Amino acid sequence: MSSQPNYSQYTLAELLEALESIDVEAFSDRAKQIVEMIKKRQGLSTDALRQAYLEEDNELAALVCSVLMGIIGLHASLSSNLPDQINKATSL
Repeated sequence: MSSQPNYSQYTLAELLEALESIDVEAFSDRAKQIVEMIKKRQGLSTDALRQAYLEEDNELAALVCSVLMGIIGLHASLSSNLPDQINKATSL
């Protein structure tokens, strides 16, 4: 029995929450797996994923992200750390 989480069974909301809370430096392999699962679920490339969560200057994109996060059941506060976590996980 493996002690590693099976991210393939996580919902998108659970994946985003896991990425939000993971220590990327300590668990870089897990962080990469989470990012890969998010990309797969959303059908995005790494660059598209970064842009989807990093374009904080674009008010419309921020509004759309907030609405989508609300639809999938995430609290708005979770999104504040996602850009940093995505950057860390994709640059390792």
